[in-house]
Amino acid sequence: MKARQAVEKLKHLSQEGKAAYDAGKWEEAERHWKAGLRQAMKLETSGEFIALLRNNLGGLYHSMGKFPQARKQYEQALSLWREARGADSPVVATTSNNLAELFRATGRLKDAEELYSKSIEILEARLGPGDPQVATVLNNLAELRRAQDRLEEAEKLYRRALEIMEGALGSRHPQCAAVLNNLAGLLFDRGQHQEAQASFERALEVLEEALGPAHPHLATVLLNYAAALRRRAENLESRAKQVASPPAPRAAAKASTKKKKSGARPRTRRPV
Repeated sequence: MKARQAVEKLKHLSQEGKAAYDAGKWEEAERHWKAGLRQAMKLETSGEFIALLRNNLGGLYHSMGKFPQARKQYEQALSLWREARGADSPVVATTSNNLAELFRATGRLKDAEELYSKSIEILEARLGPGDPQVATVLNNLAELRRAQDRLEEAEKLYRRALEIMEGALGSRHPQCAAVLNNLAGLLFDRGQHQEAQASFERALEVLEEALGPAHPHLATVLLNYAAALRRRAENLESRAKQVASPPAPRAAAKASTKKKKSGARPRTRRPV
């Protein structure tokens, strides 16, 4: 009876942590998940619970910019998942994707690419190519391609991820908004400003409807949208200055009426 109560308490702490994380209350999420981890480590058959909580803490620390702590939690979770479920389990793919995200954020692009590719291979084989988890990893791989300046490949991956998510989750789901945000930034970079702005606006509308007007994810999209508009404005301003101030025409040289000294060289004016 006590063991059953302990498991129920563990589930409750895990759920409370997720609710706090989804609401952007990161310190509260950390408190619940760390309490759950302490509880899980007291139970003999709680390896999967420990893996789940460590993966969640890894994601939380990643969001908070605590990269060494995030990597430690992800790697420990991966080891536990492989032991409990096998190397080709979807949960192994999920945590591998999360670790790849951390590697991308810290500049380890080759390591990130290997983990993304392996995650997609596992998820497509086990869940099918139309599963939203596949779309999540495709979106993240697109971010990597963008960082590598392989923009055409990145755009195709974003669009494929968005198509899968809209088909599986509906177009009003917050995960669709995340892909729309990323796609919009890429489109701005490629000069497709009208579609980019429409994508940003759609992302904002979906997030505000699903998560409310004060969620950190909404702030992220707003900041990205503002930065893209600022870059666009700067480019337009620079172009306007060039149009308004064309280079002055060069004046024709006047013939000199003075005699030149013998052996003297004419001076050459350096162009401005």
